[in-house]
Amino acid sequence: MVHRRITSAEVRRRDNLYFFLSVIWLTAVVGALIFALLMRQFDEPIPVSKGRQPVTLRDAGDYVAKLPRAERMTAEWQAEMLALMLVVDLDGPTMMARIGIMRALNRKVERTFNPSRKDTHWGRRKLKRDQ
Repeated sequence: MVHRRITSAEVRRRDNLYFFLSVIWLTAVVGALIFALLMRQFDEPIPVSKGRQPVTLRDAGDYVAKLPRAERMTAEWQAEMLALMLVVDLDGPTMMARIGIMRALNRKVERTFNPSRKDTHWGRRKLKRDQ
């Protein structure tokens, strides 16, 4: 059997082919991983006033993307998108993204103090003789 020498051009072509095949494989794996992370579901659906309830992380991202630009650029929605990206990138708990969406949705709700609530008794133990 006669072996011929491989030229440097053939080596470069072979190396380029292996490189491109590895890039294609890596792209497919990363794409499948990101898709799987985006399809993670919230523990409970998020109640919104109009439209479909976001159930997965992807639904939440689509919901924010469909908001008007002026509303989407508010600090609350920017914080929510940051939380959403952190959950997807770092495979964190979906509760972080859910809290971000709930805070952004309820940003105009003003919390009021209710003085009629029962006072707390922390630190005041009642002795048996005082009863």
